[in-house]
Amino acid sequence: MQPRAKGLALTLLATLWISPDALLITLLSTLSPPTPPSQIVFYKFLFAFFSQTLLTCWVLRSTKVTGKPGFISHLLSLKTSGHLLPLSFLYSFASITLSYAFVFTSSANALVLYSLHIVWTSLGGYWWLGDSLEKRSKVLVMVGGGCALAVFWGEKEESESNSNSNSELGCLLALVASLMWAGLMLTIRLASQSPRLPREASLLPATCLGSLLSVILVLPIGGDVFVTVPLPPSPASSQVLLLSFLDGSLVVGVAMLLYTIGPKLITAAEVTLLCLLEPCVAPLWVWVGTGEVPSRTTVVAGCVLLCSLAGHEVLAMRESELPEYVRKDKDVGVEAVQIQI
Repeated sequence: MQPRAKGLALTLLATLWISPDALLITLLSTLSPPTPPSQIVFYKFLFAFFSQTLLTCWVLRSTKVTGKPGFISHLLSLKTSGHLLPLSFLYSFASITLSYAFVFTSSANALVLYSLHIVWTSLGGYWWLGDSLEKRSKVLVMVGGGCALAVFWGEKEESESNSNSNSELGCLLALVASLMWAGLMLTIRLASQSPRLPREASLLPATCLGSLLSVILVLPIGGDVFVTVPLPPSPASSQVLLLSFLDGSLVVGVAMLLYTIGPKLITAAEVTLLCLLEPCVAPLWVWVGTGEVPSRTTVVAGCVLLCSLAGHEVLAMRESELPEYVRKDKDVGVEAVQIQI
């Protein structure tokens, strides 16, 4: 198989593999009794931490940083360069807020708003990194803002009719997650350009620490929403553990491994186009598993936004002078997707 074809196949598989994440979180939140959001985050990222750490150790077993192979050498390189904590905290905050968004609002709402991270990344690159803002990017910013307002407006009307304000909170958390993920991608750009970070250093250990931080951050919080983590064994706890294991270890862990291989063989625009399948496929999983149907406003706004994002990336791919099968070290989109949640 040609490198580009292999990269496309693996990235497509990774995108499809991560798509049941929304379904599993929705199932956890609709159990009887419902699983509190803090428990969902705790167990999901506890299993994800062990899975990601084991898989990352396996992936980095033969790679060397400053002459020393293995996971620890990559972790120390990130720590020495000063990028470990910023990357880990941004990854953790993006993961937590998106997981909570899936609990409080529909998966379609959450993923449509989360897709705006591409827009925020373009604006952040223009404001802070001196990137040029193309006309197509300006149009995308306006379209993205209009779609976000449409989703919020639709959810506000639905919440008023159903006397439920959690959906608006979920939309807000998804928007925060998109901002956190954009910050993560911009930080990755800064790290890739830093002379203090060896070029052969991998950013993947930061995701392992980010998952651990997600577990730690929900422990000291109390209240009606955040409650003590249940101790097994009990029927409810067994269901929580099983679904959390499937989500954290198998879905997130395996998808992370695939994302470390496939995107290296294709361009950033191709990676982005393939990842746009997740907002399309994930709501289908939730609909099949729970019968959740997104509102008409969300469907229309989501279609407009995803088509605009796809068109933006197609134009970027055509304007690129790089061969499609060559990956450059400074390809920001690829580095960002390598640590997809």
